[in-house]
Amino acid sequence: MHSQLQKLRVDHANMDRLLGRFKQELNAMRFDHVADFFLMTQILDYVSHYPDQLHHPQEDVLYAQLGQRFPEHRALTATIENEHVRLEEQAKCLADMFHSVMIGQPVPRRELERVASGYVSASREHMAREQKVLFPVINSLFDARDWARVEEQLLILALPRTNIASARGFEYLLASVIASDVKSITNEISVYN
Repeated sequence: MHSQLQKLRVDHANMDRLLGRFKQELNAMRFDHVADFFLMTQILDYVSHYPDQLHHPQEDVLYAQLGQRFPEHRALTATIENEHVRLEEQAKCLADMFHSVMIGQPVPRRELERVASGYVSASREHMAREQKVLFPVINSLFDARDWARVEEQLLILALPRTNIASARGFEYLLASVIASDVKSITNEISVYN
């Protein structure tokens, strides 16, 4: 698989890990346990900004190249791009709900849980569709000229410094979640010993 697709798969794996942690906190809230709302809002901040600033523009370049060279796949790329828009809207709605909770405004718990669970499911389904359907199509059809064109377009995108800062913030958030997961597993092991 081409390195550009591998990078996107790593982004998806990282996103899935954060969504998994978000889901754990959501389940804690659902079962009246203490949920880490601060961590949940950090994850929501990431899913509200990082994909649209860094991840989706890279995918857009790939999908544009696919649609240009292989018009029979335009419907598929249009579907995926529409999902990007819907996920962005869902993330914004969810982030607004959590912001309201954080500043003390009442938000119906069941509605918050419904919207949050729907977002997590939709995000995971979207990433799975890209990886199982679209990425293999791109990998099998693109030749060296296509990849050169993609690389050229990605260079033109030249990410602004604010995006680089966002990426570093995301890396810190991911490292925190991983460290917390390791600590939790270590604590579970010590309980059984």
